[in-house]
Amino acid sequence: FAEEILLIYGCFFSCLLIHTLSYCLPGVLNNLGMGRYMATLIPVASLIALRGLNLIVLPLKKFYFLQITVAISFTAFILISPFKQSYYPFGLDGESQLTKKAVEWMKRNNLTYTKICFFPAGFSLFYELDPFNDKKVVYNIKIDQPLPSYDFPKGSVLVWDSHYGANEGQIPIEKLENNHDLQLLQKFEPEHKFTVLGNHPFEIRIYKVK
Repeated sequence: FAEEILLIYGCFFSCLLIHTLSYCLPGVLNNLGMGRYMATLIPVASLIALRGLNLIVLPLKKFYFLQITVAISFTAFILISPFKQSYYPFGLDGESQLTKKAVEWMKRNNLTYTKICFFPAGFSLFYELDPFNDKKVVYNIKIDQPLPSYDFPKGSVLVWDSHYGANEGQIPIEKLENNHDLQLLQKFEPEHKFTVLGNHPFEIRIYKVK
């Protein structure tokens, strides 16, 4: 029983506590509070739920029909509940909507490029671009080095966003604004503003190497 308390309940509540604190303490432990972080708790949460079901069903051994009814009802709830969530059917979140808008602008204006570097999640899907095409796609650029460069020549396009570009790409917006080798082609902001990791207002910018 001690192992169950430690490995199952301990893992569940410790991860839940860390996730909650990291969301409530921005700047100390950055966390956007996304549900995907909680996916790791599904196995232990299932075991905890099973334990709860057993506490209900096992005392009903003498009432077989009632026991079966509870089990079937519980199973039906599990099968139906995913389709009753507020986000189903799945749609585009704010970042994806703005990414799609930026891609539509690029297609509408027939934007050409020598090479392209992009950061917004889902960009390659909307743009129908093979992200593994090394002849056209650059995975990151060194913003502190002069442009154009061998890896990112003249006419190349940078699609930057304040989420992945500023964090994973390590390209802060200040360095883009102070870089005279890049020409700002277009800037996109959501109709209803929201912030992303690092407390940055989300936006997408498209630059071209002069």
